[in-house]
Amino acid sequence: MNGTPAPGLLHLVPTPIGGEPARVLAPALVDTVRGIRYFVVENEKSAWRFLARLMDRVALDAVRMAVLDEHTRDDEVPALLEPLLSGEDGAIVSEAGLPCVADPGSKLVALAHRSGVRVVPWPGPSALLMALMASGFDGQRFEFRGYLPAERSAREKALLEVERAARARGVPQLFIETPYRNKVLLADALRVLKPDTRLALAFALMTEEERVVSEPVSGWRARHWEPGKEPAVFIVSAP
Repeated sequence: MNGTPAPGLLHLVPTPIGGEPARVLAPALVDTVRGIRYFVVENEKSAWRFLARLMDRVALDAVRMAVLDEHTRDDEVPALLEPLLSGEDGAIVSEAGLPCVADPGSKLVALAHRSGVRVVPWPGPSALLMALMASGFDGQRFEFRGYLPAERSAREKALLEVERAARARGVPQLFIETPYRNKVLLADALRVLKPDTRLALAFALMTEEERVVSEPVSGWRARHWEPGKEPAVFIVSAP
């Protein structure tokens, strides 16, 4: 034996989109989180708020955090793994939903695999899958397109491409938007999509404002409902 400690585990910890973590997450996951002291997070403020709902003050005082977000450079990622290579367990905590799915973290997970660190994914809420579940669309196959372009003409072009893909392949197309642009995206979709194209919008999932609407574009045009500035998932499907 050379005295080198075995690597720690990298836990992938989902964060409830709404509701109390201790009531939403599996009890085994809650127990695991309470035993970890090193967390890689997208946003420290929300991560502290999440952990404060699960840990006592003594445990919180011992917690260390490192940030991994869209501004993290590739050459900064190896340092985030160092505590695990020294034998300490760590966790990636998402901003909301599942880590590494429409959320930062995949670079650290890839490095963990290359470095011999075991990655442990935990079950939890995923807005994408929850939206698909509630849409009434075929869930056997689907495509996630992330964010559509912010510029209006490019966004309209992207919406038409989304519609073509949904109709040609029969595969529901999922996409998301920055919450303050929900209203604009919905308005553009209702203007450019065909009346019989189906559109689902899952808004503010797992909160008191939760609402899921799924119907043809023609029905949406008659509805006159506008989503607020909460996270939402849009899904376009063939008639």
